[in-house]
Amino acid sequence: FNVRMKKLWMMICLAALAGCQKEKVEFPGATTQTTTSGEETEPEVTNPLTIVASIRSLEDASRANIVTAWQTEHTMGLYTDGNNLSYTYNGREWMPKSPYQVDKEQEIFGYYPYSEEKPENGYVKIDLTRQDDVLWGKTRVTPDFPQARLEMTHSMCLLRIKLLRDEYKGTGRVDKVIATNFPETAWLSLSNGYVSLRENT
Repeated sequence: FNVRMKKLWMMICLAALAGCQKEKVEFPGATTQTTTSGEETEPEVTNPLTIVASIRSLEDASRANIVTAWQTEHTMGLYTDGNNLSYTYNGREWMPKSPYQVDKEQEIFGYYPYSEEKPENGYVKIDLTRQDDVLWGKTRVTPDFPQARLEMTHSMCLLRIKLLRDEYKGTGRVDKVIATNFPETAWLSLSNGYVSLRENT
């Protein structure tokens, strides 16, 4: 009888140990959760960051490539607390590529167009050869109010060439305009929205 009882207790202990191995102990600061099957899942976002963005109007908005209203597939970048977030406009609202949890008061820096290249030292790299309109704005959010309300301003103007006739009464035609020695790259400061030709200036 004693031998049978010992074997029974050994089987119960082994079963208990096997059950413990299926669970993962979470330490403070862990970013993932573990299911009973041992698979890691992303933590649930209960207080997601959302945005409402307007565009400050310009006196002359007739120039080419000027963004005066958001269009479907426009993608904006939100930089906050070291995270470079991507939000795309679907015609009604801005949808995040990945939801972001707001669990503290923090500053939000918005910029358009979005760059997959993560900002460094507070600057976003701009490809001037694309001739995009560059917009910028900033605000703050809190856990009680996680909606970023941004008024986006135009940070960079495009080259504009205007030909004046003056007193010339004849008929003229411009076949070609060539601009030389223009840079291909600039940097947008997330702190103030200024564009410079050199980083950290």
